[in-house]
Amino acid sequence: MRRNQSGRQLLYVIIFTLLANLAAFHLHAQSVKKTTYDVTLQGSSNIHDWTMKSSGSGPEANLAQNSSTRLIESIQPLTFNLPVKSLKSKENLLNTRAYKALNSDKYPTISYHLTHAKATGNQLTLTGQLTIAGTTKDMTLTGTQQKNADGTVTFSGAKKFKMSEFKIPPPKYMMGVMKVYDDVTVNYSVRF
Repeated sequence: MRRNQSGRQLLYVIIFTLLANLAAFHLHAQSVKKTTYDVTLQGSSNIHDWTMKSSGSGPEANLAQNSSTRLIESIQPLTFNLPVKSLKSKENLLNTRAYKALNSDKYPTISYHLTHAKATGNQLTLTGQLTIAGTTKDMTLTGTQQKNADGTVTFSGAKKFKMSEFKIPPPKYMMGVMKVYDDVTVNYSVRF
């Protein structure tokens, strides 16, 4: 009789464990999503402000989404590569000078290698390494995520840094009359 009760208790423990694991899996459904992006690089000089933009398709992302909110809870490590020459302004001369400053012939891509993602509500923090013109720096990107009507999620934010952090001297033109300032802002929007 005692053996029968022990067997029944073990069966209840196994069933409870299976149900708990199934519920946890349901709350954190894994999926692979193709990404699209919009990136805007903004800066200034002593003469005028400037903007360069790029849009396109990014890598596939293996992510976990909360099944009720559909917001991203985690993303597996991935590398996002932005072709330098996909950044465009309205002025061809600005494009040419930017590509030269970024040494695009030798380093044709700007890369972000995501190593960790953490979500808190609709806030998402990405930790990784950003590589520009052959120099790699640890970089944390933060932003908000929004659920879209089509079931996708958009993560957007902005990051300020200095070109000199990546060993890119701020360009000077016209014998130093025009000076590009060191500070730049990257606005990003990634759709999963």
